[in-house]
Amino acid sequence: MKVIDSTKSICPMCKKIIPAKIFYENENVIMYKQCQHHGVFRSIHPLELKDLYEITNRIFEKNVHFLCGDTLSCENCNKHIFRPCEIAIAITKKCNLNCPFCYEGTKSFIDELNIKDFKKITNRFSNEIPFTILGGEPTIKRNLFNIINYLKKKDYKFDIITNGILTSKEEFVKRLKKAGGSNVSIAISFEGNSEAYKKLRGIDNIKSVLNSIKNFKKYKINFFIFSTIIKENLNEIKKIAELSANEGASFLRLSPAFYTIFMERNKNSVYKDVSLKHIIKEVCKNFDLNIKDLAEQIEFRYMLEKIKDYILYGSYRKRLCHIILWFYKKEGKLVKFNKSIEFKVIYFILKLASQTYTLKFLKYFRKSFLFLKDSFFKRYTMKDNKLFKIAIMTIMNSYNIDLRNLQECNELRIFNRKHIENPTPLCYYLSYREK
Repeated sequence: MKVIDSTKSICPMCKKIIPAKIFYENENVIMYKQCQHHGVFRSIHPLELKDLYEITNRIFEKNVHFLCGDTLSCENCNKHIFRPCEIAIAITKKCNLNCPFCYEGTKSFIDELNIKDFKKITNRFSNEIPFTILGGEPTIKRNLFNIINYLKKKDYKFDIITNGILTSKEEFVKRLKKAGGSNVSIAISFEGNSEAYKKLRGIDNIKSVLNSIKNFKKYKINFFIFSTIIKENLNEIKKIAELSANEGASFLRLSPAFYTIFMERNKNSVYKDVSLKHIIKEVCKNFDLNIKDLAEQIEFRYMLEKIKDYILYGSYRKRLCHIILWFYKKEGKLVKFNKSIEFKVIYFILKLASQTYTLKFLKYFRKSFLFLKDSFFKRYTMKDNKLFKIAIMTIMNSYNIDLRNLQECNELRIFNRKHIENPTPLCYYLSYREK
């Protein structure tokens, strides 16, 4: 085998950091690592596909902290104040379902966050950083509305991730809107068909989800769809995407069930049939996308977020866990955005604006940029409801974790009180938490 790259990973057994080699095997990207105590481990790299791995290596430049000129590892630099782009907060581990693929595993009811904890969190992180409220199932949290009302008063924007059982009740959504106002958005799980629902959730929850969407639209709550993909709904991705777009969702996130479970628990998992590469291939097939389309869309997002992060925070870190694809909504169908004149014009402007010399100039126009950014997203995703995004997500675990990618992560998680002072990336939590 020809080694094309090297990195660091961890031993899935003892969690010690060990060197890892990366090589291609047909279309797949393979990670090979060896622990002196626990032997050899061979797994698919998180990016999985050779084409995708090469695209990201070509597009993502070495990350530079623009204020001091050093790489983002300059921890002792007093100019280097790195901020996360998102904080996800688990307010409970209780749940009204028992999904077998859930990474939380056993439901521990201790160490749940309360209002005092949120005051500590808001004291640490400014309201420029969006929050995501998750669980468990956050809607069953007893003091949820107090937390929502507190965040609204502090003018934080936040999403709530739900399975849709309680939000199917109109009175609950009415209270949600009253407590959170325009600051709250909802991410709801939707798997497309009854067979997939029963396999993933243990029950057929479609009716609750559709009632929830109806309630969100009635009370004008922004919402988006999270869809976990397995063999039973892989060929329904197009149907799920078009239904989500036509119902008014802001975007759709697709993720495989397999990587969300502890690999120690699921070596023989029924979910192993579908991973990131299967989802990418299905999306490309259904929406007539090729490798060049993927490269353009990945670079488009990279430039857009690089400019935003630099102007807001003075630094940028690449996001490798999400592939974002943009589409026009046209007569109930989704059409490639990157083939339009508008895309070409915006792409050209972003290309100029994302150059280092331009960024150093743009930092003096922060307020103007925020206005233009908000205007752009309101025009294309909210007001005119013109564009729709599909995000394809992958997650690392102790078997396939690439520590270079982990160091780049700026989407952090607070899973309990000890994480308030030291938030951790989700993939770190999945890789290092106890079985």
